[in-house]
Amino acid sequence: HWGQPVIMIGASGAVSGLLGAAVPIMFAVPSTWGRRPSAPAELLTNRRALLFVLVFLAITVFSGASGWTGNSFMQDGGIAWEAHLGGFLAGLATFYLLAQRRVS
Repeated sequence: HWGQPVIMIGASGAVSGLLGAAVPIMFAVPSTWGRRPSAPAELLTNRRALLFVLVFLAITVFSGASGWTGNSFMQDGGIAWEAHLGGFLAGLATFYLLAQRRVS
């Protein structure tokens, strides 16, 4: 929580990162040798993948914007929804950075 005197600790941001990194694998596409992780453009055209990502992002933002989780944008404490959002997006991006292979 940027600018607030509350220390947030936990592993939920890292767990969200693992979930983000799993998205291309969860929505793998058929290939000659079985299934391969979805490319970024394929995720954008896969309705199930888009729905999954949008629902996760909506729940994350809603949990930060509402008081039902014990946290809102103006309150101290509660859930570190920013860590969940950042972890998910970082995990998704990191998957593609680490999955790149050089073709020689």
